[in-house]
Amino acid sequence: MQWLFRILVYLVVPTAAFLTFLLQPIVGKELMPRYGGTAGTWMTISLFFQAALLGGYALASWLLRQTRPRALGVLLGLAILSPITAKLPPWDFHLLAEWPAILVGLTLSLLPTLLLTTSIGIVLQGWIRERDGRVPYSLYGISNLGSLLALLAYPFAIEPFFGLSLQVHYVRILLGILVAGAVGLVLMEKKRGGEGAGPAVMPAVEVEEIPVRRVLLWILIAFSTCTLMLGAVRILSAEIGSNPLAWLLPLGMYLLSFTLTFSGWWRPWVTLLTLSAFGLALFGYMSTKGISDTVLNHWPRVWLASVIAAGTLSGHGFLYQLRPARRFSFFYLMVAVAGVMAGLFASVGAPLVFHRNFEFPLAAFCIAITVGLGLVSRRGWFERLAFILMAFGPAAWFAADKLIDEHQLRVTKMKYLRNYYSTIVVVDTPAYISANNETTLHGVQLHDPKLKDTPTTYYTRGGGGGMVIGAMQQKFPSINLGVIGLGTGTLATYGRRADKVIFWDINPLALQVARNDFTFLKDAEGTVDVRLMDGRIGVRTAKEKFDVLVVDAFSGDYVPLHLLTREAMQEYMNAMREEGVVLFHISNRYIDLLPVIASSARHLGLSVRNLTATPNELASKAEQAAKTKYVLVYRKSQDKDVDAWIMEQMKRSDYDYQVVFPEEATEVDWTDDRHAIADLLWK
Repeated sequence: MQWLFRILVYLVVPTAAFLTFLLQPIVGKELMPRYGGTAGTWMTISLFFQAALLGGYALASWLLRQTRPRALGVLLGLAILSPITAKLPPWDFHLLAEWPAILVGLTLSLLPTLLLTTSIGIVLQGWIRERDGRVPYSLYGISNLGSLLALLAYPFAIEPFFGLSLQVHYVRILLGILVAGAVGLVLMEKKRGGEGAGPAVMPAVEVEEIPVRRVLLWILIAFSTCTLMLGAVRILSAEIGSNPLAWLLPLGMYLLSFTLTFSGWWRPWVTLLTLSAFGLALFGYMSTKGISDTVLNHWPRVWLASVIAAGTLSGHGFLYQLRPARRFSFFYLMVAVAGVMAGLFASVGAPLVFHRNFEFPLAAFCIAITVGLGLVSRRGWFERLAFILMAFGPAAWFAADKLIDEHQLRVTKMKYLRNYYSTIVVVDTPAYISANNETTLHGVQLHDPKLKDTPTTYYTRGGGGGMVIGAMQQKFPSINLGVIGLGTGTLATYGRRADKVIFWDINPLALQVARNDFTFLKDAEGTVDVRLMDGRIGVRTAKEKFDVLVVDAFSGDYVPLHLLTREAMQEYMNAMREEGVVLFHISNRYIDLLPVIASSARHLGLSVRNLTATPNELASKAEQAAKTKYVLVYRKSQDKDVDAWIMEQMKRSDYDYQVVFPEEATEVDWTDDRHAIADLLWK
C-alpha cells in the first residue's frame, strides 16, 4: 500500500494548494457587487485568507505534536465538515457593518475548508518523514507549484470560459476529490498505526535546538521577499490598475521561486549565481525607473521582472539553506507569520510610513544585504564580499541618487500623498497645478484667475463629456450630473446655479486633494455633493434621477470590472431620467473597453455611440486638451437627438472627431457571473 499512499500524497498536496488559491478570486468577484471595491472589502478578504493560512500552518504544527488518534481524528473531522459547511457565495450578514459582515460570512462559509487545505500538506510531510527519516521539503515546492497553477489558470483558463456559478460547481467537485483523498490517507495512516508501525506521538517533534537569531533570520528573509513581491504588485497596479494581471507576474515568480528552491536540487552555488543576477537586475531597474514617475514600459518592465525573479530566488534559496533538519512545521509557521506581517505592512504600514513605493527597493536591498552577509560568513569570505560589493555597489549608488532627487522634489512645489489605494502626485507649476498617480493624469487646473474654472485635459467642452453635458444643459434649465470617480473634481465646473453634481469615489485621498489643492469643487456654481463610497452602490442607492452619468473610475489606466458588467449598466439606466445619457470614459493605453460596453448595451436594447475627440493645432493650449474616447449609452428613443448633438459638435474646427456606431462590435459580454480581463487581451 506504500505506493498508493505516495501517489495520493503527491495528488492531494498540489490539489489542496490549487483549491486554496482558487477560492480567493472567486470570493472577491462574488462580494464585489455586494460590497463594492472599497479598501474595506479587499483588505478584509485578504486578511481572512492570510489568517486562514496562518491558522492552517499553526494547526498542522499542533497536530504533529499530538497523539496519532487525536491528529487523525481532527483531520478526519475537518475532511467531513469542509464540504458540509462550504458555501459560495458566502453567508450575507447585511445587518452588520461592511468588514464584520464579510469576516463573519467568510469564517462561517470557508474556515473549515481552508484549515483543511492549508494544513494537510504539512501534516503529510510529517507522515512521510516518519517513514523515510528525513523531511520531504520538495513537497513544499510542489504545494507552491499547485498555487502557481491556480494563479495562471484562473485568469486565462477558468475566468474567461466559466461563469461564477459554474466555477463554484467545479470548486465543489474539486473539494470532493480533495476530501476523498484526505480521508483515504487518514484511513491508511490509521491502519498503519494500528499495525504498530509507528509511535503514538509523531516523531516530527524530536528536539532540535534552533537559535533565536536563526528564527529571526527566517522571518526577515521571508518578510523581505514577500514585501518585494507586494511592492512590485503596487508598481504594476499604478500602471494597469489593481486587477489579476497586476498580481500575475510578481506573485507567479514568488511562488515559482519556492518551487525551484525547495525542489531538492538547489545548491548554495546557485544562490550565489542568482544573487549576482539580482545585483545586475537591481542596477538596471534603479537606473531606468527606480522610484521615479517613469512609465513602466520596455526596459523598466524587463528589469522589474528580473528583480522579482532574482530577488525571490536568491532569498528563498538562502532560506532553503537555513532550513531545520527536523522542526519543519515550525519553520513553515514562521514563514507564514512573516507573510502575514508583510501583507499588513504593505497594506497598512507602508502607506503610513512612506509617501511613495520605497518598500520595493528597501526590500530588495534588505534581501541583498541579508543573503550577502550570509554568504560572506562562510569560507572564502573576502572574495565573496568583494563580489557582492561589485554587484550591488552601482545599484546602491543609483538608489542614493534617487533619494537625493526625492529631497529636491520636496524643495520644489511637488508633493506625494499615499494611502492604501494609491499614490497621488500633486505638481504645482507657474501656469497650472496637476494631479496624477505617477503614470496617469487625473486633472489639471490653470492658475490664471480668468481660466481657473476652465475644464481641461479629458474634460474640455470639445470632448465627448463636455459635448453631452452641454447639450443637456441647452435642453433643460437644470440637470443632475452624476460622476463615478472624483479625480480633481474638474466636472464640477459644468454645474450651473440650478444644477446638482454628485461625485462618488472610494478613495478619501482623492477627496483630500480635490478639496485642498484644487478649487473646482468649492468654486462650482451648482450644488456639489461628494460621497465616499463605491460608485455602483452609490448609483444604486441614490434617491436622485440623473440626466448625465459619467463613469470615470480610473485606477491607474484601468476601470474596475464590476462597474462594467451588464447588471451594472442596468443599474445605471435605472437611475437615469427618460432622456438621460450614460457616458463611459474609456481613454486607455492598454485595453479597449468598447466591446464590453457595446455588448451590454446591445443585450439591454440600448443605443451606443463611440466618440473620439482629438485636439488639433487650433485647440487652445491653455486647456491642456487631451485626446479622449467616450462611449455614449442611451435609450433608442433618443437616437435622433444624440446624432444631432454629435453632428453639431463635429462642426468645431479645433477638434478632429471620429464617431463609431458599434452595433456590429465584437461580442464581449460581461455579467456579474462572468467577466474576465483576458477577453480584451485576446481581441
